[in-house]
Amino acid sequence: MDTNQWNTIEAILDEALQLPKNKQQSYLKLACDGDSNLYEEVTALLAAIHSSEQTQFLQKASTEHKALIEDLARGKTCSSFIGRRIGVFKITEQIGFGGMALVFKAERDDGQFDQKVAIKLVRQAFRSEETLKRFQLEKQILAGLNHPNIARLYDGGVTDDGNPYLIMELIEGMPIDEYCNHHTLSISQRLELFRQVCNAVEFAHRNLVIHRDLKAQNIFVSSDGLIKILDFGIAKLLTPEPQSEDFVTTIPGHQFWTPHYSAPEQIMEGSITTATDVYSLGILLHKLLTNTYPFNFKGKSLTQIKSIITEGSPGPLMQSFGQDGKIEKVANQRGLTVAELKKIMRSDLAAIVNKAIRKRSADRYGTVVKLLDDVNNYTHSRPVSAQTGKLSYRITKFFRRHRTGLIFAAVIVMMIAGFAGFYTLQITKERNQARAETNKAEQVTSFLIGLFEASDPTEARGDTITARELLHRGLQRAEALKNQPEAQNQMLETMGRVYRRLGQYEKSHDLLQQALATSKKIYGPHQLETAGSLDHLGMLLSDQGAFSSSEAVLRQSLQIRNELQSADHPAIAETQNLLAYSLRKQGKYDAAEKLYRSSLQIRRLKFGSDHPKTIAAMSSLGTVLHSKGNYNATEKLYRQVLTQNRRLLGPVHPDLAMNLNNLAALLMNTGRLKEARKLLFEALKMRRKVYGPDHPKVALTLNNIAMVQRDLENFSAAESTFKHALSMRQKLLGDNHIETAISQYGLGELMLRTNKADSALALFNRAYLVFNKKLPKNHSFTARTKMSIGRAKMALGSLDEAESLLEDGFAQIKIIHPDSTLERALASQQMGLFYLEKENYSRARELLKNAYDTFHFIEKEDTRRQRHILAYLNQIDRN
Repeated sequence: MDTNQWNTIEAILDEALQLPKNKQQSYLKLACDGDSNLYEEVTALLAAIHSSEQTQFLQKASTEHKALIEDLARGKTCSSFIGRRIGVFKITEQIGFGGMALVFKAERDDGQFDQKVAIKLVRQAFRSEETLKRFQLEKQILAGLNHPNIARLYDGGVTDDGNPYLIMELIEGMPIDEYCNHHTLSISQRLELFRQVCNAVEFAHRNLVIHRDLKAQNIFVSSDGLIKILDFGIAKLLTPEPQSEDFVTTIPGHQFWTPHYSAPEQIMEGSITTATDVYSLGILLHKLLTNTYPFNFKGKSLTQIKSIITEGSPGPLMQSFGQDGKIEKVANQRGLTVAELKKIMRSDLAAIVNKAIRKRSADRYGTVVKLLDDVNNYTHSRPVSAQTGKLSYRITKFFRRHRTGLIFAAVIVMMIAGFAGFYTLQITKERNQARAETNKAEQVTSFLIGLFEASDPTEARGDTITARELLHRGLQRAEALKNQPEAQNQMLETMGRVYRRLGQYEKSHDLLQQALATSKKIYGPHQLETAGSLDHLGMLLSDQGAFSSSEAVLRQSLQIRNELQSADHPAIAETQNLLAYSLRKQGKYDAAEKLYRSSLQIRRLKFGSDHPKTIAAMSSLGTVLHSKGNYNATEKLYRQVLTQNRRLLGPVHPDLAMNLNNLAALLMNTGRLKEARKLLFEALKMRRKVYGPDHPKVALTLNNIAMVQRDLENFSAAESTFKHALSMRQKLLGDNHIETAISQYGLGELMLRTNKADSALALFNRAYLVFNKKLPKNHSFTARTKMSIGRAKMALGSLDEAESLLEDGFAQIKIIHPDSTLERALASQQMGLFYLEKENYSRARELLKNAYDTFHFIEKEDTRRQRHILAYLNQIDRN
């Protein structure tokens, strides 16, 4: 909304507020003079003002935010917001106004780095206890909606005084309809942009998120032609879903929909499902084709608009142009003659639009995929499902696709009978395939509808519906589809992936195993669908610490992809990355590095250097270089990745938390403990915000913090943090998980340093059993733990037992790690201290000097552990 529009709204509201409440509505109708959009805006804002008076939210607000909320409620101009801070961002200018929020541009103001974002300040009308609860719950789900065509929700929150805000990716471009007309795009170019929109919406639906407010104004095109959908899921996040009748009365007169794009079920307050987004996409396609909407709301009252949406029938696309010469302008904007445009308006595109915007949701396309399939079928002159199944129609389509071959065949009279037989089989095949796909789509749609109906107040019965509860209900519904294996397979795999993200690995494992078995049965063991199922299972097995099993599964997937896809296909890069992770965790560093580099090369070629997938591949490469002791190259990569992701992902993101954790781990190894501690606490705060307090990623960061605290000799804090991390991992992952063993090992090191050798030995022994069972016999963890057991034995006076363990472990370390690595230096230090205890001073000095030189090379400057070794060397010299 521009300044002139806002000034008009402000003037109307100022006048209305001078009148008694019973006369305000009639004045608004008169002042808006038939402009339904203007009337909708001022009516909603006036309701917001009355709502703020009833709910009395301002009573507990702080001075600064009280002024902010009062501005929103009173309808003041947005200039008063400029210069205010939200979190680390400072508002610089207004960029929009909508039915739910005021939108501002803001810049990061903490001096850390440059970043521009969009901040939405939620209007007073949307504030209630129920709304704020849902806001906190759902923003975490929406923040994980990572797709190149969806504008990112970086962060959101409610300030201490109760003011909701959203921090989002700043998109600078043009709304899709304006972009198409400004650049005189052809119909095919417009359909290509529409495909990008559909792909993004379908991705969100697979992740159980519905937009609810798709419209041209929410879909921007950047200067390089990339679609960015704004506010994805925000309508769902903000729209109150009342749990009681009392809540409804606190916001009288509100309309949570945009008339031109709203489906009948939105107007009738029915269940909002994926079919609601399909309807909006149909309206958008109508707009891109004709520059108009199916229904004309000009001069209509709100009641009349509702009636048209719920009962009116749209005319053919050709009727949209009217009789005033508009068709010539539309044709010119698409590079067509009027005759060419008329032909397109009577083509299958008209049937596609008509099916997408049918009144009953069950009569529309079952999924966005089916809508997209029909658009693609139109582009390639194939039959579309929106048309009737008449034989003449399908024959015509078939002829257009194979015009040259059929003409040639017609010349050869003797082949006519053969062609007829072939064609009959082809038609039957297409029909059967269409029926199978339609049936699958209907089952998936029914499943998703059932999921989202669970959040309906009549279903919830006053309970808060969480993502886990939705998944549980979805699983119950999916179990009823045993006779529809394709639909059931898709559902099970989606739910398995979500359970994995939630850290519920056992539930995820069961579902993904079922999905893989079904994929093999339906599609065959050597098909791409099966490769996808293998990828998801491989990721989960890695999360569970079953790296050998993960490797086997992912190698199967990579083999399938190499046989069926081109060598530079992005899916191959994804599988390579997953397999490399499994190999790195097993200590197979060279093989992992080769795969990481190949994955990075493909992603740079396909996506460019600034794409999140490319940056993720750089980060992954850094992890294996870190493991191989190439610390300088690792740090350069880690810092580059962190800088790029801070700019691209915003202040809160799971990938950013991982980057912080990785860089901190490197800094720990190179002796920069205080900087590492700062980064780890930032990562911990971020991961708790993204994942909640009980998640394996949170436990990992806590374990790293404990290691820093231990190395800084803050032993009391380290013990508490180690025990917390260990307890979390035992609860979330079980006693036999590698991550649990890592916490036991770290705590054991602390016990050894604080002269609790008995406790240390018990912890080392438990960790060793897991490492020895789960990892290759020559793995670094196994060798280092064997040496630690030897050190504990030495502390308890059993030098003979200690010597055997230490020598065996050290021999493995020398094979695994080069001279210049941290692991080699630590092992040399431990062996040196053992020989010092045995008074073999020459051997002790040799080993300790090697350790000191390596630490000095790695850490560059004087550190605590270097000083410790120097003290021992001085002791040897005195002897």
